[in-house]
Amino acid sequence: MSYFIQAVYRMTVLRYAILALLLICTVAVSLTQSARVVHGDTTFTVTNTNDSGPGSLRQAILDANAAPGPDMITFNIPG
Repeated sequence: MSYFIQAVYRMTVLRYAILALLLICTVAVSLTQSARVVHGDTTFTVTNTNDSGPGSLRQAILDANAAPGPDMITFNIPG
């Protein structure tokens, strides 16, 4: 191989290595950003599978929408 071809090959490999490193860094940053846990100011708990009423998902959503600030809905359904 001539020196020119070797230099072009090295530059191509270097470009792909840099591109792969940038891709890995981008994926790592996006995963850490999306893995953040958001804690709400108010927590509403679903305790049954009823369509409406106290402890239902519908009631938890209505209560969360009526409350100011960020909210969290958790599930504690027995069985």
